[in-house]
Amino acid sequence: MATHRHVLWLVLAAVIFDYSFVTMMRVCLPFHAKALGGSSTMIGSLETVYGLGQWIGAIVLPRLSDKWGRKVILVLCSACGACGYGLALVGLTLASPALLLISRLPVGLAKQTVTVSRAVVADCTEATGDRSRWMAYQCTALATGCTIGPLLASQEALGEFGPIALAAVVFAVLAPAMALVLPETAPQRNEKQSQVAQVPLWQQNEVLMILLLLALPELGLVSHQGVALNTYSMKLGMGKPWIAKVNSASAVLQALVAGTVCASLARRGWSDTTLMQIGCGSFAAASLAIFFWHLDLCDQSSQLTDRAVSLAVIPHPASRATGRSTPTCAALLRTTLDMDCSGLIGEDADARTLGHVDVVQAELSLGAHHALEDFSCKTDQVDVPSWCGGVGSDAMPYSGDWCL
Repeated sequence: MATHRHVLWLVLAAVIFDYSFVTMMRVCLPFHAKALGGSSTMIGSLETVYGLGQWIGAIVLPRLSDKWGRKVILVLCSACGACGYGLALVGLTLASPALLLISRLPVGLAKQTVTVSRAVVADCTEATGDRSRWMAYQCTALATGCTIGPLLASQEALGEFGPIALAAVVFAVLAPAMALVLPETAPQRNEKQSQVAQVPLWQQNEVLMILLLLALPELGLVSHQGVALNTYSMKLGMGKPWIAKVNSASAVLQALVAGTVCASLARRGWSDTTLMQIGCGSFAAASLAIFFWHLDLCDQSSQLTDRAVSLAVIPHPASRATGRSTPTCAALLRTTLDMDCSGLIGEDADARTLGHVDVVQAELSLGAHHALEDFSCKTDQVDVPSWCGGVGSDAMPYSGDWCL
């Protein structure tokens, strides 16, 4: 078990690196795209190509990890990350929007670090509370990366291209390091047993329902963090430091919820179904709060004169709180659904089944990005859709005094 714990900590470190640079790029890319003359459509396209790479990788790489082994795929994902960030650096140096767009595809493929790490957790743990606890730790590692990434993006000392260069170097070092240090954990499957007719896990109704529920938060979460937050923050005159603070604050709450609340409840014997109900309830409550707050803002805006609107009225802090609650509650829902899915799959967990989590997430992510692109192109008002966890409205823009 000591060896297993060593492996688990290694893959959690890989997840932290992965999401640190993914979230870092989500802060930097809109500003780089704008510097290259790109519009909100360009910003949305960058996330769409990333989601396409994620979708392709989620179909192919987890299946290959069952055949070739987890170690090979993790090394391949790290190499794809180094390639993608290297292309982005070249594209920015040459002022080429096309290269910047293409660079998002291998980075999306590298996203399978998370999927394969789930499979490693399933390989090294039993289908009990121990597996649920390590799934919660993985969500904590993910949120830790989401905290570090925006902070890296906002560091002016790194320069304009420094964060991207750092990402390329780290993944270039991580790939050979994992090849040398990480042992293989994929179980050896008996060919005779594999020929026995049985319904694949990913075709079972219970697993499909869990995957569907797990995909739903992506519709609001990715569109909020990937497109809406950046686009409308720039319209409000906010820069990278402000966006970085908002994303980091949300990620800190995600890490606390996943690493303390969910892990503690699993340790105390709470069922995965109960935890899933808590996650769904919290996400629904946050969405309703944002929806009704948005309606209240619309009623207030109809009563304001054009002069009052132009004076940058300071909003109530509750609007910021509800905006940040969306990613937090989505993280709670993700954590509980991951734990419930791991318990449902049991001892027969394989990377192919776990990879379908990213498949359904990526499909809704692509739809969310296209929806936000169309919305941004059709309106000139700074009015964020309430279902995206909006950060403000045209009637009540943010003042710098209210930044974190």
